Amino acid sequence: MFKALAEASQNITHGTLQLFSNQLLHLPDPARPYNQLQKADVRVTQHWMKLHLWKMAVPRIKMNTEPGGDIASVLFPLRATRDLLSELSGLSVDSLEAHGSGMELKLFEFANAIADVMVCVPHRRAQDISIGPREYLMHLGKVLGGFRGGNEALLPLLRSRFTELGLSLPEVPRVVDVTHGSSSPDSAESIGSVCGPEFAFGRGQ
Repeated sequence: MFKALAEASQNITHGTLQLFSNQLLHLPDPARPYNQLQKADVRVTQHWMKLHLWKMAVPRIKMNTEPGGDIASVLFPLRATRDLLSELSGLSVDSLEAHGSGMELKLFEFANAIADVMVCVPHRRAQDISIGPREYLMHLGKVLGGFRGGNEALLPLLRSRFTELGLSLPEVPRVVDVTHGSSSPDSAESIGSVCGPEFAFGRGQ
């Protein structure tokens, strides 16, 4: 993944960015199955790199407002976030929080990019998407609102972006059961249970 990102940054054209974005979509299968912690790290980083490629593209290539999800579209963060949330629906909250503030920062960058889309793209264009940016942003807000032990500077920034858009940041307080030992990945609370069954909207599409 990092090799693709480094090579793309040296030759930024529409064609090379699309090529490396596709490479990130089709990673080879690991020699051994990922555990929950590894899967959370790899999958979130995979989609974060796609978003990072897009951010590099914005000032360097001609962008469009096509809703198809091409990396040359200003609406690309919607596709990247949809793919990310589909992955998160199968992960536990604990598997994300275990990676600390670095994981929180990656998730925040998705929320920030979606907020930029909502500010910069005409509302009628955003509504062309079956599930719009507001729903994506609210899902990310629920995850970040309940993130434990993270970067204290990010929550005020996220709340400010929500306020800018006339939204309220949903906070999901975490209740920790200290009467038992640490839970296994299989029994840990899942992202889907925190955000509701609709969080798995990306599965099977």
